[in-house]
Amino acid sequence: MWKQLTQGITFAKNSKLKPKKARGSLAVSETVLYKKKDQSTIKEDLGIKSDIEGSEIMLSFESLISKYEWLLPAITKQEWTIPTPVQAACIPSALENRDIIAIAETGSGKTGAFLLPLIAKLQSHSKLGVRAVILAPTAELVSQIGDELEIMLTAIKENPSSDEKYGDLTVACLKSYDCPGIKMLKRGKKTDVIISSPLRLINLLRSELISFDTLEYIVLDEVDRLLDKQFIEQTDEVMESIQTIQRRRIDAMTEFSALSEKKQKKAEKKLSKKEKHMFHISHTPIQIAFFSATMSSTASALALSITRDPVRVDIGDKCATTKNVDHKLVFCGDEKGKLTYLRNLLPSLSPPTLVFVDTKERAAQLYTELVYDEHIIETIHGSRSHAEREAILKAFHQGSVWMLICTDLIARGLDFKGVNTVINYDTPKSREVLVHRAGRSGRQTKGTCVTMFTEDDVFLLGNLLEVFERSGTKVPSWMLAKKEEWLHRERGLRHGQRRKLAGRGVITTQRKADRSSRLGLKMSEKKHKSLYTKKEKKEEKEEKEVSSGGSKPTKPTKHKKEKREGRGKEETSKKSGKRRHTDSELK
Repeated sequence: MWKQLTQGITFAKNSKLKPKKARGSLAVSETVLYKKKDQSTIKEDLGIKSDIEGSEIMLSFESLISKYEWLLPAITKQEWTIPTPVQAACIPSALENRDIIAIAETGSGKTGAFLLPLIAKLQSHSKLGVRAVILAPTAELVSQIGDELEIMLTAIKENPSSDEKYGDLTVACLKSYDCPGIKMLKRGKKTDVIISSPLRLINLLRSELISFDTLEYIVLDEVDRLLDKQFIEQTDEVMESIQTIQRRRIDAMTEFSALSEKKQKKAEKKLSKKEKHMFHISHTPIQIAFFSATMSSTASALALSITRDPVRVDIGDKCATTKNVDHKLVFCGDEKGKLTYLRNLLPSLSPPTLVFVDTKERAAQLYTELVYDEHIIETIHGSRSHAEREAILKAFHQGSVWMLICTDLIARGLDFKGVNTVINYDTPKSREVLVHRAGRSGRQTKGTCVTMFTEDDVFLLGNLLEVFERSGTKVPSWMLAKKEEWLHRERGLRHGQRRKLAGRGVITTQRKADRSSRLGLKMSEKKHKSLYTKKEKKEEKEEKEVSSGGSKPTKPTKHKKEKREGRGKEETSKKSGKRRHTDSELK
């Protein structure tokens, strides 16, 4: 078994795992050197910033495997040879039940940083109920986390290191409202881990299909998104349920610790094995972990208010993308210029490629323009069903789709290992949006992020220039000179004005009639109301009446008669232009 697990991995003397060099991690020689340094120096060299002291940095997986030997198959299956900085900083603190707020660049291994401690803490299936929850903002990210966890658990179950049933955790991945995970919970089956978006989790809590009484560990992935205006109410409801149980547990801990040591031992002796487990859970605070690539000051303050004495970990520059991504700024003049530039650019690109737009309407319009240009493309946005989105992403991963036109729905968390180019067809509205979009490329090879802008988008560049500079991109001097002016203009715009300026027209280089005929659409009144004026509709109606043999004009109703009479009391003569007075006015 060990021979199969360690195939392709070299071993050092008295070592379970000798790692090879990995992106964003340390080489073997560097690991040896770091052992002679103190923790503060190691943190500084790794780019780890922590304002609250946590556990020691985990320089290799050896220390983890020495305590949790059965985790080796999961680590080997994921081809992790050495921990990335975020894993090195977070895993030891997570195993000590410390709350965590971690900010690290895209593609830095954040998923592994919270999944490994989760498996190590829960170990095997228990029939108590929900023990861990992972919250994510989109169904696509929920699905991806679920797939990663299943891969690791399957590897552990297929390669048992002892007689214990490690890794046999039951997982409910709530991708949609009729997914197997929901059906399993409705049947009353106990699950150890739930991976969900906030709203689906709230529905389960309200319907009393699940309870947080047995919860030990909760992770909020892409926490800045979960704490923004779209999700804040849903996330707040989930966290309020957790805080209620948290207060109850802290009170129980205080009450139990007030007893003498003799009474504590006596109380524990009376409990069965299952009761002891439940007693331990009810007297241990719920561990909370927040992970994201970016975090605003508002989201950071909210996270600090929810957690208790958290370990704060910052990796790299939160206003920069990974060094594996090269940025390119392109001025296109107007909307037609953007479409022309994209058409000229596409033949030179090597797939797969992601093209980001602001709205689902613009995604559909751009797809309509490019679908007949012999490109293998698809579009993904919120209006498509979960089954459609899942099928499209699968085709994109398999190479059946070469270019994906998408909204920010898939800009966060999703791992596209082979994406070479990201195109911002619509200029990102903020630094965070740019960082997350660009982070979909440069995972395995060098990536490129092309950002188009027009005259109407110039005011958005003030915020974005900082990301380009910090990511190592050369910004023209004239742009840097205009930076303060653009920032001032962007801050001065009211919300309504910003929306108006940022709102863009139809993506096309053709007239509506030509575009419709190209698609073979029938120009019917119902589908194209905008092409018909009231006058044309009236004329069309009269023609239909004449063609059907004519019809007698309908008699005016009493209401219409009164309206006509009232209108005639005061009117201007067309011939003389003088005002005609009524009899009552002359008297």
